[in-house]
Amino acid sequence: ENCLEQFTEANQLLEKVQKGLNDYLENKRSSFARFYFLSDDELLQILSQAKEPIKIVGHHIRKLIEGIDHIDINEDGEFVNMVSGMGEDIPLKEKLLPRKNVENWLGDIETMMRRTIREQIEIGIKECPNYSRRDFVMKFPGQIIVVAS
Repeated sequence: ENCLEQFTEANQLLEKVQKGLNDYLENKRSSFARFYFLSDDELLQILSQAKEPIKIVGHHIRKLIEGIDHIDINEDGEFVNMVSGMGEDIPLKEKLLPRKNVENWLGDIETMMRRTIREQIEIGIKECPNYSRRDFVMKFPGQIIVVAS
């Protein structure tokens, strides 16, 4: 009987812990919607590596933001370039320093990515007539070429 009581008590405690963990993960997902694309294990891994942004942007960013393979970090710890899976390198419009919670600076990356691509598209549209098709394709990233053409 004592074992059954202990087992029941441990099971109830485990259920409370599981509910607390699920609530915590849901809270994190609601603060950065792209976390919904990750399994609980992947999200826990990201949250546990929050103090090591190089691991997150190197291993997990491709699951969070399609088209980005990784983000380069300079010696000062700032995010400086987006790199696609095809090796296209696009410097961010502004350098970003990861601060506060991981969901905050991942949101900053997402915002800066949009600003950077928007700026690159504007440049591509203006510059397209000044290049031959071959030179334009060689100079600009694929997404910019598709939009500017």
